[in-house]
Amino acid sequence: MRNIEFITVDDGSGNMKLVRNGANGEKISKMSPSYVMTGDPLMDGVGVAATAWELDDVNYSVGDNLQQIESTTSTGYQTSIINRVLVNNIVAMENIDGPIALGVTLPTAEYFSGNGKNPINLAKIEAKKKNIMGELTNVSGLLKRPNIVAVRVYPEAIPAYVYCANEGITSASGAIQDYRKDEVNLVIDLGHYTCDIARITNGLNITAKASFDHGVNMLLDRYRTKLSIEFSQPYINKMSLEKIKTSFEEGQWRIGSELHDTTEIIDSLTVNFFRELTRKIEDAIGGEGMIEGIDRVIIVGGGAHIIGNVAEQEQYNHNIVIPPQPEFAIARGVHMLMMSKADEIIAELTPPAEKTPAEVLDD
Repeated sequence: MRNIEFITVDDGSGNMKLVRNGANGEKISKMSPSYVMTGDPLMDGVGVAATAWELDDVNYSVGDNLQQIESTTSTGYQTSIINRVLVNNIVAMENIDGPIALGVTLPTAEYFSGNGKNPINLAKIEAKKKNIMGELTNVSGLLKRPNIVAVRVYPEAIPAYVYCANEGITSASGAIQDYRKDEVNLVIDLGHYTCDIARITNGLNITAKASFDHGVNMLLDRYRTKLSIEFSQPYINKMSLEKIKTSFEEGQWRIGSELHDTTEIIDSLTVNFFRELTRKIEDAIGGEGMIEGIDRVIIVGGGAHIIGNVAEQEQYNHNIVIPPQPEFAIARGVHMLMMSKADEIIAELTPPAEKTPAEVLDD
């Protein structure tokens, strides 16, 4: 089996991030919300939407603006039918006819949650592989189920480090980074719902890891509450976080024809949010002051730019690295790791009858 397409998906609870090589070798990166609804299939202007899937007479529809969405924040999400639908849907949208080797992720704390003899949770990894390759049917037939022939699972922290190190990502100040093996790196992956962290030493050894329910949506929820109080508008608390996010990003809130500057509110909330996160991180890696022993802090995920400036102003006054498009850092790192093992993956998938004499001797 030779003409294999290598695709990676960082299948987070907030967004799905896909990376693959284009026809001319360029990197293609795409992102879509991790929104799935059950019940009647999603309809578009001409009939059942292409993103509606079915299993055991239950419909699962993927879309951007769904009213009732299934939870992606439970501990079982990574091996759930919801995860299967989201991963297969974003890959199917690429319309690739040939075989696909797929790389996906697990939160670091879930990947390394085995027993003392083997810290890697092999059972969870195998369950995730099996789940993604499980049965699923496109309701309308407009999308073809992707031909996924192999799945590899990676912990989220290491790919972010690999991507930044291999791309030579500089610090926020522009200083050239020399990623030495003897350095201590802290990876912070701030997503919509959670924050995953890992301390990486001696190359790729993870010496501390944790996952917190401390994501961007927590900050947006606090901003929503503050707006409601500040402007005496109780209805604001019932507004969607998507609309609140727009106000947060613009730094202003409109009441009628008047625009009110909210940057001071945002700055204060963000600093407190970051300080709370810092305390959680220090507890996870050894206690108060332990961040001072970190050589480099790599901040990725959709919330990287929100806390990046605060990180520079607060305790993290040393090397801060935020890669371009930080939300894709993990998916791009996974793609690098997969491509480094491309020959090995192809060999595993190639039947003996298709191998050349040299390949047979190598076996």
